[in-house]
Amino acid sequence: MEIQKPTTDQIASSIFYRSLQPVKFMDKGEIHMTAKIDEKYPNAVITFTFTDKAVQKEYEDFYKRAVGTRDHIVLKNKQPYRVRLCQIDLFLNKFMTGTLHTRHQPFFTPEIEKALIEHPYRSQDGKGMKAKVIARYFNPTGTGTWYVTEMADYLHKVGKKEGYKTYDKVDKQFQFRRMEDIILFGIAELGYEFEWGSFSMNELANLLLPHGLEIERDEHIEPLKYTLEECFKMYNEQTP
Repeated sequence: MEIQKPTTDQIASSIFYRSLQPVKFMDKGEIHMTAKIDEKYPNAVITFTFTDKAVQKEYEDFYKRAVGTRDHIVLKNKQPYRVRLCQIDLFLNKFMTGTLHTRHQPFFTPEIEKALIEHPYRSQDGKGMKAKVIARYFNPTGTGTWYVTEMADYLHKVGKKEGYKTYDKVDKQFQFRRMEDIILFGIAELGYEFEWGSFSMNELANLLLPHGLEIERDEHIEPLKYTLEECFKMYNEQTP
């Protein structure tokens, strides 16, 4: 079986054999590679299992967040023909360097947190494109831009009852670090059009893009300095 050259690094080509036998990974035991083959499709998805439970949990979380080409086996006459390894390369490289869950840029700043606390859900109703922008996030690899104007809901870490609560009034005691998730409100561009709506802080902050990149915060946008209209003109974006 031919192993195709990885797109990110050379690790996979050196640790995975044509026979797909388990191989040792650092001091974490063995990596087992299995393929789920569906004869209806030309490719079979590859799954990986690790003897070390901590590594396995890291990988499962990574796989949920990763965006881009999946690891798969190309089938020829219903037989494995070529292995394409993309995500496992990225995972092993980042796991070894300890940067898999390290965001190099803070998703929120104290200034953004203060602005969100002062702008609960519906606080900028009726302003339209004159609404002040608290933060702008974007996908550095392609489509995806999010303009935040309010904080809509929150999920608290403590308490027996789980569920999101609407942030409908200013709470000076609000602590972001105690929240499991924050639902932001504003305008999002996920294709060819911009739409008003809400989006999860967790989903944006934890989305893993191709080549290990993440959703970035626009550091040129200071909280409440510009309106949506001004930002759209600044970036030559079409007004919704």
